[in-house]
Amino acid sequence: MIESGNRVPDTRLLDRDGKRYALYDLLDRPTLVIVFKTTCSTCRLALPVYDRWRRYEPAVKVLAVSQDTPALTDGFYEDLGVGFETLYDEPPYAMSNAFGVIAVPSLALIEHGQVTWSGHGWVRAEAEELETLLATHAGRRPALVGADDLPVFKPG
Repeated sequence: MIESGNRVPDTRLLDRDGKRYALYDLLDRPTLVIVFKTTCSTCRLALPVYDRWRRYEPAVKVLAVSQDTPALTDGFYEDLGVGFETLYDEPPYAMSNAFGVIAVPSLALIEHGQVTWSGHGWVRAEAEELETLLATHAGRRPALVGADDLPVFKPG
């Protein structure tokens, strides 16, 4: 995954209707980008925790990027009981490749066009660190609700 300190690559994503968006145009405030795939067991474990981070909106934008179709993504969200602002990275996965995604879920916190935090897979300590950053942006206290019963580590 793209490392902290790097500028965000110029890349495009699709909405559910096939309209293209430049990622840069969506970065109007600190933005957490979560890249996932519906067949990923680690994504299934982690996305419900990440969904709770929407509580820090509107100070922080939480943007999911699915590597699957809108129909598959909708079913996945329904199964998990989550809902994110979502765009799609269709094959050959230009955005994922530009970001160096090697495993999902992959996360990047972007501020002023620069990556300030990145990681992949599920690492509870990293999730706590990232949530603290998000909460700080929102002027709130972090509460990693639902993560205590999750494993300490699960690779993506």
